[in-house]
Amino acid sequence: MLLTRIRLAKEVTLGLIKPTVTSSPYAVNRILKEINGNGMNIINAKKVSFDNAMAEAFYGEHKGKFFYPRLYHYVRSGPVIALALEGEDVIAKWRQLIGPTKVARTKFENPGTLRHDFGVTDTRNGFHGSDSMENAFYELSIVFGDFINQSKTIESVKGKAFIINTISYGSIFFLLG
Repeated sequence: MLLTRIRLAKEVTLGLIKPTVTSSPYAVNRILKEINGNGMNIINAKKVSFDNAMAEAFYGEHKGKFFYPRLYHYVRSGPVIALALEGEDVIAKWRQLIGPTKVARTKFENPGTLRHDFGVTDTRNGFHGSDSMENAFYELSIVFGDFINQSKTIESVKGKAFIINTISYGSIFFLLG
């Protein structure tokens, strides 16, 4: 048997729950349960309001495109819950759980995904997931601190006092609030 891909290390990714979804404790609670039930570990979490610099850094690659202003203003429209997720194939797992970016199509073709259930439009789709480890460390550094991008290790992302296994999901939302 020929092995074409061997994965020895766990991955880390950034998951964002954006303002239209974050405004609902019910939605956040359900999403956290989905994460837990899909083999992903939350190793750090933070409720954050994106300022101008963060939004520009996060969406800089899209600057000049017609949809950039909508992305920029949406992420700044309210608090965002940033999740540092860790696990085997966590990038693919998170992106599969949230579903495709295009919400209008997702509503018909991808039932059971988070964007199907909570997305509003293509730019207000409720979620973000890094598409590679390189981008994950860059995006995590925007939210959790630049030392993460410099270190590029899972250990650099872990929160000092954040312990997901010992608190209830409702408490997580309270702690993030």
